[in-house]
Amino acid sequence: MRIVFASFFLVVSGTLAAAKEPVFVTIGEAFTSATSQAGIRGGWRMTTVPFLEEYCPSLSKPTKLVIRSPITLTRQVWFPYSKIVVLALDRSGRVIPNVPVSMEVEEMQPPLLAVRADMLAGDRVLPIATGSFRFRFATLCWDSPVLATAAATVRPK
Repeated sequence: MRIVFASFFLVVSGTLAAAKEPVFVTIGEAFTSATSQAGIRGGWRMTTVPFLEEYCPSLSKPTKLVIRSPITLTRQVWFPYSKIVVLALDRSGRVIPNVPVSMEVEEMQPPLLAVRADMLAGDRVLPIATGSFRFRFATLCWDSPVLATAAATVRPK
């Protein structure tokens, strides 16, 4: 009886610990900014595996992604991904334009963004409640992705 209780306790405490880790959900894919003034080109299905297999070998692998932040959205106003600046930088700090990345948002309860599949078909997202969350971007071309997160806030209309 004692072992069963200990096992149950470990499972429950393991679940509780895992629940504290932030969960990110994919909202699309994008190509990084070409300059520090240009936004990303993003949307729901921007790349395919055959495209990445052909495109990625021509790119230099960035050492980091830099996101201009904070990112501010307005409740009930569509937010175009092109307002987000994500720079892929090489070791010397030069911009590598058009690096394919995944776009993710931190999952919040209650939800701050409409992330149903029918709401993600375009190049924008709809904020539905006020609050704070994070965007996360990860390179798609290499086995070990380069990651970056940025704070975002949804303000009232």
